[in-house]
Amino acid sequence: MRWLTLLVDPAAAEALDAAVVHAVGRLVIVEAASADEFAENPAVRAVTDRALPDELADGLTEGEAALAAAFAARTQKPERTGEGLPWDAAGFEPPDAPHDTNAERGDRVAAGREDNDG
Repeated sequence: MRWLTLLVDPAAAEALDAAVVHAVGRLVIVEAASADEFAENPAVRAVTDRALPDELADGLTEGEAALAAAFAARTQKPERTGEGLPWDAAGFEPPDAPHDTNAERGDRVAAGREDNDG
C-alpha cells in the first residue's frame, strides 16, 4: 500500500524503514504494508492514505502541494451521470449496438451470405 508521508525535513527520507516511491521536498510517497512500519520514526510528521489535513497542507510548498493533490486525486472517483444504474434505466438512452459483432458475422456465414474467409 502507498502512504503519503510528511517529513520534518527532506533529508529524513533516507532514515525511513520503508521504500520511498516518490519524493518532493518534505513530502514522500512510501510503499509499505502498514504505516506502523515507519510512522513512529521521529522524522515523520504525518502519514495518510488519503489527503493531508488542511492544517498540514497549508504549509506545503508549491511542489509538495502538487504531489499531495495528485495523491489525493487517485482515490476520488469521477462523478458520472447514471453511475450504478442499469443500462436501460428510465431517462437514459441504452448504449449503441455494436456494428459488426463476431456473432452477427457468424450468423451471415452460417446462412451462406458470406464466406468464412473473412
